[in-house]
Amino acid sequence: MKEITKINTEIDIIAQKDDEIVFVEVKYRKTNKFGYGYEAVDRKKLFKIFKLAQHYIQSKKYEKYKMRFDCMSYLKDELDWIKNIVWGDEIGF
Repeated sequence: MKEITKINTEIDIIAQKDDEIVFVEVKYRKTNKFGYGYEAVDRKKLFKIFKLAQHYIQSKKYEKYKMRFDCMSYLKDELDWIKNIVWGDEIGF
């Protein structure tokens, strides 16, 4: 029997483009006083998102699709869309 581990995170947006599933983390800041939104997407957060994305891919039987991880970071009404925010080697797998 497989052990199920609860992952305490969420994925804000899951989208499909051609043969790719895109998992998007969205962050919003009114000011940059405490940093930009994308700076909050650290290694620990990315690892949780990756594990949840793996579960999603397996549960939907989307193994044939590529995965991509993006971050949409808003500062007021300005958007920074960082595509491919992480690669597997960066978070230890």
